[in-house]
Amino acid sequence: DMLNGVNLAMEEINKDGLQVKGKTVRLEVVAVDDRADAKTGVEVAKQLVDAGVVAVIGHLNSGVSIAAAPVYAEKGIAQLAISTNPKYTELGLPTTFRLVANDRLQAKAIGSYSAAQFPATRYATVDDSTPYGKDLAAGAAVELKKAKKEVVVQQSFDEKNVKFDEFAKKLQDEK
Repeated sequence: DMLNGVNLAMEEINKDGLQVKGKTVRLEVVAVDDRADAKTGVEVAKQLVDAGVVAVIGHLNSGVSIAAAPVYAEKGIAQLAISTNPKYTELGLPTTFRLVANDRLQAKAIGSYSAAQFPATRYATVDDSTPYGKDLAAGAAVELKKAKKEVVVQQSFDEKNVKFDEFAKKLQDEK
């Protein structure tokens, strides 16, 4: 999805004839696969730097963005990422730009919105077993507790889980 969005944006920008310092420039997309792995992310960051890119839109995963950010910063290459882990911008690098709210803000919004919008006093948090999901669920639980709500069930599932009968029973038992 991210690559498709970047390609579409580049097509539109090129069609409109982007000018830099009075000269028309044509943008090109150089796509690489970091395999959602920090070590591979550093390797592909070096490849992109060697290829002469002027900006990077990525990486998708926070851990990869955090690992690759110093590679781009060393060469003054802007990195625009949807990485939500606060550590990404806490690196303090002048070339890192976050395009979405960080985990702390997202978790605060989830928890405070739920506490304010629903009359329930007993809650469950459920996550997808990823660092991102776990951090959001934990942060939302903190906000719920601040609002005097009780988090009675905390559960993680991975993408392979398809059986929720026990979980449904647990929710029912905890009301």
